[in-house]
Amino acid sequence: MGRKSGFYILLPFIFFPLLSTDLLRINIGGLKIPMFNILIATILLLNTMRFRGRLKVSNAELRFVFLFVVFILVCVSSLFFSENIQSGVGYIVKLLFVLVFLLYLKSFNELSVEYLVGVAVIASAILMCFIIYKYLFVFNVSYISPTLSAASEVGKNQLSLYLTVVTSFAFWLWISKEKVLSVYLVCFLIHVVALLLVFSKASMLIILLSTSLIFCREILQAKNRQYKSNLITVLVTVSIFLGIGLVVLLGRGDFYENLQENVNWFVDGGDNSSSTVLRKYYISRALDMFYEHPVFGIGVNNFAYYINGATHNSYIQILVEVGVIGFIPFIALVILMLRYCFIYKPCSAVEVGVQQALLSAILYLLFINASNTFIVYMPFLLMVHECRVRRSNYV
Repeated sequence: MGRKSGFYILLPFIFFPLLSTDLLRINIGGLKIPMFNILIATILLLNTMRFRGRLKVSNAELRFVFLFVVFILVCVSSLFFSENIQSGVGYIVKLLFVLVFLLYLKSFNELSVEYLVGVAVIASAILMCFIIYKYLFVFNVSYISPTLSAASEVGKNQLSLYLTVVTSFAFWLWISKEKVLSVYLVCFLIHVVALLLVFSKASMLIILLSTSLIFCREILQAKNRQYKSNLITVLVTVSIFLGIGLVVLLGRGDFYENLQENVNWFVDGGDNSSSTVLRKYYISRALDMFYEHPVFGIGVNNFAYYINGATHNSYIQILVEVGVIGFIPFIALVILMLRYCFIYKPCSAVEVGVQQALLSAILYLLFINASNTFIVYMPFLLMVHECRVRRSNYV
């Protein structure tokens, strides 16, 4: 494949960081249409038709597609029970984008996961630089909150989920280069700073937990002495940079106040937090509504229509909106992804990053409504793509 063809194939991944935003979203009669996602999906499909190779289907992909299509069909059926059909249609459109991306990966058997992730991480780092600059120097605050801006940025929770996944990619991409100074170190540090400025307790907890688990596993299982030495060097380097970054940020009063508030939340167990009380209230209302409509639910993406809020838990949200009949294929889908996450045997540091990103995304569904978000499914699709190429990296 020539350079020109390779450029066209990698082009959509330059815009990867914007897929979770409201960029170019238009409202037609109350129907919210994510035009940017549709535009990228069109480019993906055109590339698929132009460069497509022989399609090869693995068992993991067959199971994923079956469960995902069943879930989509249930969501479509639930529109008949919905009070707010427009919101449900927007939800389903985003689900269809995941299938388009899967078709795209399947059409190019020689696509390198490292190149795809590398392009996405660099593009994301550039976008994060603009966002960090805007909040630190334009709004003159030491935290990132999209409510301060009329720009097309994702909400705080969506941004936190995105950063949790991409930071995992950037971290292990840096390790894969086996040298301290590289462009991926810069990308990783930029994402860490953005993660700190978002002040999401869930994202900090999940990224620390997933990184610690995966990192310790890699050190314990490392047979190559050079690789183990490289991991230890990375640990020391990250600790130094993180310490310097915290010292600089703590010099800003509002950052210190936000950090102290988050520390107090963990110390107190979170029970005294207004956000915790609100989430408990939404979950309680969601369960009450589920008991009233246990089979088919209240309609996909309709919880906010009744309550004007969100459960901040994808599993409960699915349960109340599409009932047991929709919850079964969704939870089966999550179990499938989680199972392959644990049995997957990575052959490179980049694949370790994909594995960590998938684990982080699945855990984050406990704290956010993101069941139709592309970033949740992307690591799994990359994982099965790489497995299909080699067909030998499962335990």
